[in-house]
Amino acid sequence: MAKEKSMTFNVHTLDPNLVTASKILGPGIAYRNHDVIEFKDIYVGPQENNHARAKTKDPNQVQSLMVNFANGIYYDRRPPIVREHTREIDGVIYRWELLCGHHRLEAMKRLGYDRWIFWIYDICLNGHSLDDCRITLQILENNHDSTLANSDADVTGAIIWLINHGSRLVQNTEQSIRDYVDTHCTNMHTNTRGKVVRQVMAKLGTYRRIVTFTADDAYRWIESYTNYAKGGDYDSKRKKYGWSVLEGYEYEQLFNAMRKYAETGKESYFICRTKAPTKKEDLHTKRQGILKEFGYLEDCLLDCFKYYQENGKFPWNAEAFIPQDSELENNTKPILVE
Repeated sequence: MAKEKSMTFNVHTLDPNLVTASKILGPGIAYRNHDVIEFKDIYVGPQENNHARAKTKDPNQVQSLMVNFANGIYYDRRPPIVREHTREIDGVIYRWELLCGHHRLEAMKRLGYDRWIFWIYDICLNGHSLDDCRITLQILENNHDSTLANSDADVTGAIIWLINHGSRLVQNTEQSIRDYVDTHCTNMHTNTRGKVVRQVMAKLGTYRRIVTFTADDAYRWIESYTNYAKGGDYDSKRKKYGWSVLEGYEYEQLFNAMRKYAETGKESYFICRTKAPTKKEDLHTKRQGILKEFGYLEDCLLDCFKYYQENGKFPWNAEAFIPQDSELENNTKPILVE
């Protein structure tokens, strides 16, 4: 639903019936309903208790959210989340506790708002602990349409806290940590998820039989233990260019090697590494897979060369451009290459 337009948004016009955002599903939690709740009735715990954020509130993020909220509400975006948990602190009775939305709540308070639409969730279901439910819910929420998405430091700190406090959802083993990250951080880049797993294991001393490497890790290893080149640097001893190759990126580095040969007349070599083994593919199988992929790509090049010899051209061409000049080009027709 489109954002309501108003120079000074009136929070008394908030309508819970217009909320269309999809619900969050996770272990030990259940959506109850959503409603307009006054801020004075919400307990906001200390920032250091928000273990899904590595840092305290980001002032730039708060400022950005103030601009976002100044003129109204997006009903298709997830609202902040509370749970019902009545408590009395210093003579003040709070009915609700904030679970997700610390930056949003701060921004709205600075705008002078005194209420907003909140999702109400039940947590600690099926024997799950408060930490397991709250932290995992925060990670799940930041995994979706959050304007401040999970960072590797956020998730690393959260997982370490959970493991150190007896979590049922994640234990101090590589597979358990990896499963937790892959399950709850689906929108995080694969390389970043791998970085989180490595950071958690490094900080907790988790045993690893098979070690995986990021590009930076691989470069450091090559520099520390070999005299090979990497990243397309020239190896004067071998008179070749050296490339570090991660499983799945063989085609990219092969074309880099081709370009280097075309530019310099020098050959290349590859220092390879795999991703984490799986139940279907052990380390040996993955290494053989990289070699097979190089072989397949080389066969493809030979087929293309054969086509060129027979037809005097390559088996591809630049057909057209998408129109991009709104003044000079018809935005409904491709710009054909002549």
